[in-house]
Amino acid sequence: MPGRWMEIIAAQPRLGWVEQPSPVEALPEMAASLGLESLWIKRDDTLGAHVGLPGGTKIRKLDVLLAAPPWRDAPGWASVGAIGSGQLVALSAAARLLGRTLRAHLFWEPPLPGLLENLAYVASGPGDLRYTDTRVGLALRHPRALLSKRLGTLAVVPPGASALLGQVGVVRGALELAAQIEAGACPRPAHLFVPLGSGGTLVGLLAGLGLAGLTDVTVHGVATVERLYSLEITLGGHVREVLRFLDAPETTLPTLRLHRDQLGPAYGVATPASLAACERFAAAGIGLEPIYSGKAMAGLMAAAQGLRGPVMFWLTPRAPTPLPAAEDWRARLPRRLQRRLAASTQVRSPARRRVMLGVAGLAALTTAWRFTGYPEPPAGLEHLPRWAAGALAAAVEVVVTPTLDAAGVSDILRRVDAFLRTQPFEIRVQVLGAISLVEQGAGLLTTRVSRFSRLPPPARLEILDALVAQGGLAAEAGRAVRDLCMLGHYQRPESWAALGYGGPWVPEAPRPDPYGVWRSSAPPPGFEAES
Repeated sequence: MPGRWMEIIAAQPRLGWVEQPSPVEALPEMAASLGLESLWIKRDDTLGAHVGLPGGTKIRKLDVLLAAPPWRDAPGWASVGAIGSGQLVALSAAARLLGRTLRAHLFWEPPLPGLLENLAYVASGPGDLRYTDTRVGLALRHPRALLSKRLGTLAVVPPGASALLGQVGVVRGALELAAQIEAGACPRPAHLFVPLGSGGTLVGLLAGLGLAGLTDVTVHGVATVERLYSLEITLGGHVREVLRFLDAPETTLPTLRLHRDQLGPAYGVATPASLAACERFAAAGIGLEPIYSGKAMAGLMAAAQGLRGPVMFWLTPRAPTPLPAAEDWRARLPRRLQRRLAASTQVRSPARRRVMLGVAGLAALTTAWRFTGYPEPPAGLEHLPRWAAGALAAAVEVVVTPTLDAAGVSDILRRVDAFLRTQPFEIRVQVLGAISLVEQGAGLLTTRVSRFSRLPPPARLEILDALVAQGGLAAEAGRAVRDLCMLGHYQRPESWAALGYGGPWVPEAPRPDPYGVWRSSAPPPGFEAES
């Protein structure tokens, strides 16, 4: 069975960067310490060494993706990632190897030493860097880098290289594992652990294991991103898209369990558990990094007592070997990023910043006497109270476009409210705190005495700009309100044409199953999802 599908996938154009299987390795001492029957590791960190690439599962994805148009024919690529992104490292190495350029759109994450090494390597490569402080801000300011297939002459590589063809590259990896099992190189695992970030690796493994007949394997996806970016319905839709592409839509799939307890304070922030896992496995000669594989291993370690049978861990990061960097790499960074790096000698805890924002919001909320006199909000809002809807509507009218009609403003408010529905209580409190600070505190910060929503449009724009220029909590609140406006706007189909976005890649369809996971009328047997 694996051989048949391997032949079909081999017919896809590839660059030849993954010719030999990555090895599987037993870790008996680690298994004994965790109380496991056996623990095995799939060493994707060895991939691409024969052509000078740094390794990691990203090489599987790029091997197929970059061999196809439009990436094959473009003079360069554009992509998005955190400042220490392994995806951007792999793309920068590919650009060096193939004589292309890379435009890297970066957003902030705490600069741990290994992540700074990644940033130095990317900054030293061919191409240029753009920087925005946050993921949401980047998406709102440069939506074409996420939604379009091209930026001028550059072909856009999706985050994590998790496009359809990249996922097909990971399917090949799952079939490769099945062949190793068949050859006796390792036992058939009862459990397989993998980090869940952009989702491409998890999607490819689910599809590939299903094609190989390994449907009794439970695949554990350890979420390293927030729930909004790792929804079961999205994963299920991409799995079915891969299977349709391979002309195998009725394939039975393995069981999937999602673990959401290892994310920590935020995406891109190392946790004590992930750092401990990195340290523990470094002593065994296994190189984890704290943001993805470290959290996935922490998830495995936390679940170990309940696991029966052989356990496999899919090692996704690059090899922990030093990367070359130019002496002047810092000077090549965008100036805003240079300043933020210089100011981050003592990294502030995101949890502390969140608490500060929440306290500021709650303090503003205590001035209840100023939360009256607002117009009736659109029907159906659950998480935007009347005063917040009024303040946000006033911001939408100047941030999005002054010609937006009342129905358009109401539509954006409903979409923001639907977004808040997906967020935990703590985040919703922080969002209301930010809106409150803009609405009620603008007078203190910009010398105006009226509420934000009662000012004329030019004055509202002036206030938002002044708040951002203030820095600190004021800037956080101003950016949050502005970004919420654009988040709701970019979800509207009316905005897509201006972005060059053709609409969702996976079409909507009924969701009859109780988990809301699969988009077909017949969910594959054995699939389950855990929160």
